[in-house]
Amino acid sequence: MAGTLARWRDRLVLRLMNSPLAPALPTSLIAIRYTGRSGATVVLPLQAVRHGQRVAVLVGDADARRWWHHFVGPAALDVLVDGRWTSGHAAVKVGPMTAPARLYRTAHPDHVLDHNSVLLGIVLDQARPDGVVRTGKPLGPGLRRTGRR
Repeated sequence: MAGTLARWRDRLVLRLMNSPLAPALPTSLIAIRYTGRSGATVVLPLQAVRHGQRVAVLVGDADARRWWHHFVGPAALDVLVDGRWTSGHAAVKVGPMTAPARLYRTAHPDHVLDHNSVLLGIVLDQARPDGVVRTGKPLGPGLRRTGRR
């Protein structure tokens, strides 16, 4: 039951991210898109901290989540940030002394990270001079193309 509610919540958030209401959403809200081991495209909304081309995501309740296991070895993904899909690479880092943990603490200095804290560190690919990175991949379920790129 909880998994079903989470899927509906994620679908709703993804739809909002691709709607005229998107500018009203928190700037810390991103979506990631990757191809899972089964070949299925996975699209998830996440809360993140971003600084330039670097993004950090704290995986809350990591023992109960599985999506982050895909990034234990570095893996490619697309990130929806500022209304645009941008390609990048991500890797899981564990502990408070990692680069993603340091980035995360810039926005959440009072949050205590311990040696079991799981963070996803993302490095976005450089954009072209027009600010767009085109991946050529479909947007995924619940998202549609708009005039924004």
